[in-house]
Amino acid sequence: MRKQGNSRPEVCAYNILSTIRGEVAYERIKGVDGRLTDQPANMVTGEAETDAERQLEIFEPRIDVNRVEVTTDEHGDFEYDIQLSRKEGEK
Repeated sequence: MRKQGNSRPEVCAYNILSTIRGEVAYERIKGVDGRLTDQPANMVTGEAETDAERQLEIFEPRIDVNRVEVTTDEHGDFEYDIQLSRKEGEK
């Protein structure tokens, strides 16, 4: 968690994608699917993109997800490139 700004939708979206499913007590479906991280990246990036978009739609209703792209870094960890916008009327 950050020192400030945790209520902002963008920060909440980042926190959701930094959480592995099953890690949050009483919210066992919140977070990305950890089983995908041990699979070959070129085979599961599409599934990881769909999973990330689904998680954001469920757990952060203040934003619209316009685009999700998943790549891997030099260590094989997923990196999310997400374009989102706040829904009408959200500050």
